Amino acid sequence: MKPRTLIIVSLLLLCVIIALPVTACGKKTPAAVTATKDPIKIALITDYTGIAASQVAMTGWGAEDYFPWLNAHGGIDGHPIKCEVIDSKYDVNLIRSSYKRLKGEICSISLDALSGGIAALQQDFIDDQMPNLMTTGLGPVLYPPNWIFTTFVPYDDRFAHFGDWILKNWKETRKPKVALFIGNVASCKIISRATPYVESRGIEIVAEEYCDWQPTDTTDQWVRIRDSQPDFIFDALSTDMGKVALKDKLNLGISIPEASFFGNTWQMMQTVDPEAYDGYMPYTDSAQWWETSNPGVKFSTELYHEKRSAEGPPPDQYILAIGSMMAWEQAIRLAYQAVGYEGLNGKAMYDNGWTKVKDFDCMEIFPPLTFSAERTRGNEYVRIVQMHKGKNPTFLTEYEKAPWVVKILAEQ
Repeated sequence: MKPRTLIIVSLLLLCVIIALPVTACGKKTPAAVTATKDPIKIALITDYTGIAASQVAMTGWGAEDYFPWLNAHGGIDGHPIKCEVIDSKYDVNLIRSSYKRLKGEICSISLDALSGGIAALQQDFIDDQMPNLMTTGLGPVLYPPNWIFTTFVPYDDRFAHFGDWILKNWKETRKPKVALFIGNVASCKIISRATPYVESRGIEIVAEEYCDWQPTDTTDQWVRIRDSQPDFIFDALSTDMGKVALKDKLNLGISIPEASFFGNTWQMMQTVDPEAYDGYMPYTDSAQWWETSNPGVKFSTELYHEKRSAEGPPPDQYILAIGSMMAWEQAIRLAYQAVGYEGLNGKAMYDNGWTKVKDFDCMEIFPPLTFSAERTRGNEYVRIVQMHKGKNPTFLTEYEKAPWVVKILAEQ
């Protein structure tokens, strides 16, 4: 081959390589071609204006931001994903009526923010053959496995892991003692489902106190917790509860190590006295905002800045939401590849979509997700974060597998 011809051929091959989609971290980066075919319809119900909004509104933002980005990059084989995002107002009746209106129009749904609503509609999802992506921690609805899938490690499983972590590091001959501080709502109370597991492992639960959703003072609860003399505290407190509770704990001079079922660390750092959150140990099952070299965090941050006209890191829940939307996209893509556009419905999403997602890590936002008919808890791994005054949080543990509590207890 002549040198001039060789150069031309080499340049052509280079152009082809550059034009190919880049596969990275379990997700393809599609070309910037707007999707123009008939839409694939899905829906997400979250809380924008109810009492859980500060904790979960970012899930809705994730859907509002990710799917338009995807549609601007080709959608699913040219079909845009049309995701209707609905404000639940933290109202079960509104959730139920919204689902009844939508179920004949969509092939999949995500119900977030109200564990009571998910439990109330669980049988409807089964009867209607409608897969639901759950991004909250209601463990009992996942076993026996059914039509509810989650990228989120349930709250009861996190408490079970904390018990195991305590025992792994415990040096004394007596039983370790744990006090619980629980929000007085269904999603927070769910951690109590793990109490039999934790006690069976050799931990003594010495107190169980409850906190209103929007408390003004938690001194009484803290005094009783302090007087029970626990070695550790495990809380299930929302962001709004935690802001008040940690301030009161600091004012009382209580320094007992405290872990939490979930942590919006960025929000906490903006609203809580650093002295109050210093040493606090929230649980997470996804990449965090300070992991700036993580490709999923980079992507989420860029999207957050572009779509939200915001500066600084995105909230923890926003990154988790973007990863969950990527997993949802993958389930839709797999079902579409199997049955085509006309065949997309709830059953196809179950048979050929969600249950076929394997080792998919959503640009490293999650440990690799795997779903099946036997395991709809797609994410099994958690990390314990530790917060510090004056600097970014760090990880107290690497990813570790959390016990699947409801399954373990059901099989005993």
